[in-house]
Amino acid sequence: MAKVREGSLVASQLRGMVGDELVFRRRKGETLVTARPEQDPNRQPTPAQLAQQARFRQGAVYAQKAMAVPEDKARYVAEAEGTTGTAFSMAVRDFLNLPEVDEVDLKAYTGAVGSTITVTATDDCGVTGLHVQIEQMDGSLVEAGEAVQVANSPAWVYTATTANPATACKVTVTATDRPGHAATLTENKG
Repeated sequence: MAKVREGSLVASQLRGMVGDELVFRRRKGETLVTARPEQDPNRQPTPAQLAQQARFRQGAVYAQKAMAVPEDKARYVAEAEGTTGTAFSMAVRDFLNLPEVDEVDLKAYTGAVGSTITVTATDDCGVTGLHVQIEQMDGSLVEAGEAVQVANSPAWVYTATTANPATACKVTVTATDRPGHAATLTENKG
């Protein structure tokens, strides 16, 4: 890949394929030129490749919708700052990468009202919400609610609002990202 000198009036205005040899494109204010990619005309994609192509198309649709909403676009523009990516490519990446619940720390949860559960959850463009559900071991619900993020960190804290007299319980945490994907992790206490 080569960069075109910006003083070149003709080359800096080119876009797309020229002949069957060169491809010109613009990225972050620069014109780039590459050799035409070669593909085997007899190549058949595998089922896994077709599935990934479908996911990528869904990601592109999500990114187009996100670019049409000024607040969403501004978030992705901020994510792209300092990288070689664009806001659109960051939105596609956000769609393709699911959030992760990395850790559920139950040490401070005693079952008393006001005791806390600390969760670490990550996503490439940020976790937007974290839901906590506490159940008895038999599956009966003790309480459920939203955790609060700790100052732009991957840590979230849930504060218990209902007394839980049982020494053993099950805590299920669900993290969501901007595209609406969710990741869930369940930990047992006691």
